[in-house]
Amino acid sequence: MKKDFIWNTIGTSLNAFTSLFYIIIVTRLNGVDTAGIFTFAFSISIIIQVLGYYAGRVFQVTENDKKISDSDYLYQHIITSIVMIIIAILYCVFKGYDAFKNTAIILLVLFRAIESTVDSVYAILQKNNILYKVGISYTLKATLSVLLFLIVDILFKNVLLSISMIIFVQLIILLFYDYTNIKMIKFRLNKFNKDNVLLIFKNGFMIFLVTLLIQYLNNAPKFPIDKMLSNSDQTIFGIIAMPATLVTLMAQFIIHPVINSLKNDFEKQDIKSFNKRVVIMLASIIALGLIVIIGGYLFAVPVFKFIYNLDLSSYIIDLIIILVGAIMCAMISIISNALITIRKTKWQAYSYIITSIITAFMSYYFVSTYMIRGACLTYLLSMSILLCLYITYYIICIKSISKKER
Repeated sequence: MKKDFIWNTIGTSLNAFTSLFYIIIVTRLNGVDTAGIFTFAFSISIIIQVLGYYAGRVFQVTENDKKISDSDYLYQHIITSIVMIIIAILYCVFKGYDAFKNTAIILLVLFRAIESTVDSVYAILQKNNILYKVGISYTLKATLSVLLFLIVDILFKNVLLSISMIIFVQLIILLFYDYTNIKMIKFRLNKFNKDNVLLIFKNGFMIFLVTLLIQYLNNAPKFPIDKMLSNSDQTIFGIIAMPATLVTLMAQFIIHPVINSLKNDFEKQDIKSFNKRVVIMLASIIALGLIVIIGGYLFAVPVFKFIYNLDLSSYIIDLIIILVGAIMCAMISIISNALITIRKTKWQAYSYIITSIITAFMSYYFVSTYMIRGACLTYLLSMSILLCLYITYYIICIKSISKKER
């Protein structure tokens, strides 16, 4: 448990903050405008990656149907990863961006496609109680990717070539580390089972839809910025939104080591223990989030100045707005994983659909009226609506299960 927690924390942290390092590098070496294009392309790749993950690692780890194997999940991830690349190409053709922006999007989606396939391998390792191997893999990939990205960009001042280095590192670690780990646990790839793969698509659809919509909500302000504001504004929003990653990352630190315990509680029908774990996780993320807000208010401006060489003192209120929204997003993530464990997904999707429709309308209004402040308010309000819906749904589910026990 200790080893898993330490390496998972290190690896997940480094992996989450690679986007921060990439933006720093591009802003410093290639300029604010290029950084804006990179930031937007990176966001598009994250949204499309939802298809690659589909139901996600938690769904695979907590799978109770003995007929569905890890091989089925791996095949399913390969299929969705291929579809990711096709969607990226179609999106670029439809939007008609210039060659640089199109290539950046397609390369970043290719990187995400590889990462999505590997996540199924990570689920296999986690199920075999060697989560620390996943943490080590994340650590290797994050460190080498950022290092090569930096070196290539310094030498050639070419962002596209630098992105290619991320893809290269992903493939190298997959072949020489991740593959070795699944061989060590004697994993064998079974024959392709169409029925099982289709069943995964069917059973995991609601979770896929939920994840897709949360990524849309997280990135919704960037679309009106891309349409109505400048690449420089996209960079500024990306920078002040980056600390939110720290809060949502903390949620992952809290969630992943507890997933198996939640699964065991539910299988034993110990709803009291299950609910207690969820409440403790929520209280923990609120406390940690408040610490981040205080730290952001006191230190963010000088840190931004040092890292990006940009004076963002006029955006401190916008940063606080983003961080409050991030705490809500992290709480939603915790409740969502708890609901996935007990296979309550339908109403999660409805909650996201309602919130996404509202956000789609208000994002363009807020950005056109208040510019970057409007983008931050869009994020905060969407998370507020979603959290209210989630808390209500979770309480209803827990009460319903508790009544059945009696």
